[in-house]
Amino acid sequence: MKFSRLLGSGLLLVLPSFVCAGATEHSLVYSVRIAFFDTGDFHFKRSSNHSRYSFSGHFETKGLINKYYRWKGDFAAIGSLENGSPKMEKYYARSESKDHELKFLVLESKGVRFLPPGGKTFQFTDRPKGDDLVTALFLTPRCYDGKHVNDGEDTFEMFLTKVKEIKQKEKFGPIFKCYYRVKDYRGRSRRLNVTLASSAHGPITQEVRVKLPLLPDIVFDLKTHKQSNTSS
Repeated sequence: MKFSRLLGSGLLLVLPSFVCAGATEHSLVYSVRIAFFDTGDFHFKRSSNHSRYSFSGHFETKGLINKYYRWKGDFAAIGSLENGSPKMEKYYARSESKDHELKFLVLESKGVRFLPPGGKTFQFTDRPKGDDLVTALFLTPRCYDGKHVNDGEDTFEMFLTKVKEIKQKEKFGPIFKCYYRVKDYRGRSRRLNVTLASSAHGPITQEVRVKLPLLPDIVFDLKTHKQSNTSS
């Protein structure tokens, strides 16, 4: 096994282990589609107690989309919980696609260490602003009110433009639809809609919909959800 793959596997295993015993663990699977095409399943695990959280995940394209574009990646993060809202501290990601060879990045408080595609030496750059996209969209128990998010490398401006509350007939609380406008570092803007559903397990991200100009939406739709408690 190459050193870079060994390093990536080790970091992915170590990062989530910082959450204390006695945490609540959630295993979720989101189907990812573009228009009517199933592009793969987003596997996601999160763990939290009263003050800390972690997550890890994996996604790999499949089916017809692979004829045009292939991508697979793993990611993980740890952070603190402040009044129930997650604040990311460290983030790790590795990915490879049709466009680039295997690359790694590790985001810490001092900045970002990254191994470029095909590279052999880690480079260093400043830490981007805000929380990572997974923390902001899949872990936040209410509409995200931060002004910035990042993908581990680049900063994106994020504006909450509308919140819609839908009452449920069941015993659980309401569904919230959060509408955002996101602008990347090149000034390109797109819309992003997140649906948060109340459940016996607390607020759960039910759907994330990325709306691209002149293109079909990219949709992450909750497929399965399991919860367990670790021993203290």
